[in-house]
Amino acid sequence: MRNNYLTTDEFLNSDWLNNYENSFFKVNVETSVIDSYLFTKIV
Repeated sequence: MRNNYLTTDEFLNSDWLNNYENSFFKVNVETSVIDSYLFTKIV
């Protein structure tokens, strides 16, 4: 994140940590199921 600011002061003055809760993230998750039996037992 700091790469978007020229100085550390700019980063700190942006109050990024307090605005974190207003952030959105795009996340891609890849999974593989080894055994479906595990899912039937949890449910």
